[in-house]
Amino acid sequence: LINALLSNQLMPAKKEATTATIVRIKDSDSPSFSAQAFDNENHLVAEYKDVSLQQMRDLNDNENISVINLTGSIPFLNNCNKSAGRVRLVLVDTPGPNNSNDANHKVTTYNMLRNSDKSLVLYVVNSDQFGINDDATFLDDVCKEMGKCGKQSKERFIFAVNKLDETNP
Repeated sequence: LINALLSNQLMPAKKEATTATIVRIKDSDSPSFSAQAFDNENHLVAEYKDVSLQQMRDLNDNENISVINLTGSIPFLNNCNKSAGRVRLVLVDTPGPNNSNDANHKVTTYNMLRNSDKSLVLYVVNSDQFGINDDATFLDDVCKEMGKCGKQSKERFIFAVNKLDETNP
C-alpha cells in the first residue's frame, strides 16, 4: 500500500511479516528518496542519498536498526508550508502485531499506538487473516485507544482490508 502511495517500490513486501523497523516517510521536494537509519540509541547507522529497494531491504533486515527516516516526494501531496499553518504528513510503517517470529515487532507496534495519540492510524488487515488471535487482541487495544479521548480519538483510525480480490465472495 505504501509503495502504491509513493508511486515507488521502496518498501519491502512479502506474503509474510516483513516490516521489522519503524519507517517514517516525510514529504519533500526531492524527486528521489533519501534514507537515514538509526539504532536504539538514536545514533546514525547508515545513510543513502538515493535509496533503492534492496538497500531498504538490507536496512529492514539489520537487527541494529530501529528507525528509518525516508524523505522524498509523496506524489499526492503538495509540499506543505509550515508558515501557512499547515501540518506536514508523515507516513509511518510499523511492524505488524501478528505473524511475526520476533516479539519485538509486536512491542514496537504497540508502543507506536500508545505514544502517538494525535496520529491518524491506517490499520491494514489482510482478508485471509480475519479471526487470527493477534489481530483480535490488537483490535481490542485499538478500541480502548479509541475510547480514551472522545470523537477525535475515534476518527484517527482508518481500517483497510487488503487482498479482498483473493477471497471467495
